[in-house]
Amino acid sequence: MTLYDEVEYPSRSFNQTHPERAATIGTLLGMSPPAPATCRVLEVGCGSGWNLIPMAAAMPGARFVGFDLAASAIEAAKRDAESLQLTNLHFDQLDRWTFPRISASSITSLRTGFIHGVPEPVRLKLLDICRDHLSPQGLAFISFQCQSLWTLAADVA
Repeated sequence: MTLYDEVEYPSRSFNQTHPERAATIGTLLGMSPPAPATCRVLEVGCGSGWNLIPMAAAMPGARFVGFDLAASAIEAAKRDAESLQLTNLHFDQLDRWTFPRISASSITSLRTGFIHGVPEPVRLKLLDICRDHLSPQGLAFISFQCQSLWTLAADVA
């Protein structure tokens, strides 16, 4: 059991990570990203899947894979995806150091939101994952919280 199993990390949908938005940004930057309708998305640190589940439901021709360290979050994600009968979505628990090999040609977008809360070796591992698993025209969306929640709470008090 991990700390993430003991204290649930909030999971929600982030419209800025949608494949259509990523493809638009990539196109504006001179790239030729894959069509969103048939893209393949990998989310590292997916929590209970609330970001991927709506996209998978709306884009049946695309493929979505989510990994998280917390077994409890992955169980919840699998349960929700199964209840919605989503066949284009897969969730799995992984150790941050033993990331499975995934065909580089299949990953068109990699999203993560945990980079701000992990030690430097884990952040570097994430960059390795981007290098090793993104397709040549693939896009990585890495969100970074610049101010800790503790600091935000202290500013409000």
